[in-house]
Amino acid sequence: MLDFEKIRKDIPAISQESIYLDSVASSLTPMSVIDAMNEYYCNFRANVHRGTYRASIEASERFEEALQTVSSLIGASMEEIVFVSNTTHGINEVAFTLDFQVGDEVIISSLEHSSNTLPWMRLAKMSGLVVKEFIAEPDGTLDISRLQLLLSSRTRLVSITFVSNVTGAVTPVEEIGRICKERNIMYLVDAAQAVPHRKIDVKKIGCDFLVFSGHKMLGPTGIGVLYIRKSLGESLIPAFLGGGTIDEQYHVESLNSSTIDSVKFSNLPYKWISGTPPIAEAIGLKAAVDYLTTLGFDDIASHDRVSAAAQWPTADGIACPEVDG
Repeated sequence: MLDFEKIRKDIPAISQESIYLDSVASSLTPMSVIDAMNEYYCNFRANVHRGTYRASIEASERFEEALQTVSSLIGASMEEIVFVSNTTHGINEVAFTLDFQVGDEVIISSLEHSSNTLPWMRLAKMSGLVVKEFIAEPDGTLDISRLQLLLSSRTRLVSITFVSNVTGAVTPVEEIGRICKERNIMYLVDAAQAVPHRKIDVKKIGCDFLVFSGHKMLGPTGIGVLYIRKSLGESLIPAFLGGGTIDEQYHVESLNSSTIDSVKFSNLPYKWISGTPPIAEAIGLKAAVDYLTTLGFDDIASHDRVSAAAQWPTADGIACPEVDG
């Protein structure tokens, strides 16, 4: 069982007399996360993979530890983890990386946050992409048969939320993953509301991309995670390029003698991490994952179910959606 008195004491932003009810928008931060970030700034404040001196080496090692911890959290490899600024950033990076043609289709649900709606709407205007809406049932759930009716030979991507940020309804992401795999359709999952509350395995889900934010899981603001299936990470050209994304050994005599197709990129995941990454935030995110893991995801999920039952009593035999705590 979760020890709520101890948890409250771990979070300096609240006192014993205060109540915080806005965790769906942004969760509070335990002292262990703040301490981890302060340790970086006080003891080894340096860039990663840019130097051979002690502080840079330690910063690089801590950054890679963060990549490893986050990858283990969702059942991925370190090569498949890209640190972005938040979920919104991750979805936009996917949207502007994929090469859509006029008439290609993306399917999103009516449960989506604007972060998983507006990028596709913009592409519809810019490149002729067709956005189809998968309408939820009156109780907030998604009927897979409706999705299958929307799929066509032009469907390139299904992009859908795991847990609704409004109702807490849980999407059958594994079933959707099987359907997408059968039809060779790419699949993106917005897991911002799911990762802090349940065990996640990207291989079981069968997704090509998965995104979530640090600030919704007791971590710092300004950092999120984009999971990219390894084969796609290797074959795609990232939307954002620059420092760190190109192999240090790659050299050309002039710009005219090189093309983007001839560029030799860095090894994964650094091909996808352009410029100086959020180093302190990555270290803080690792501490947040460690904190959540210590609490226990089974206990967190159990608490959520109890809260859901209290807030959404069943009526007329209709099961309530599982609510995000």
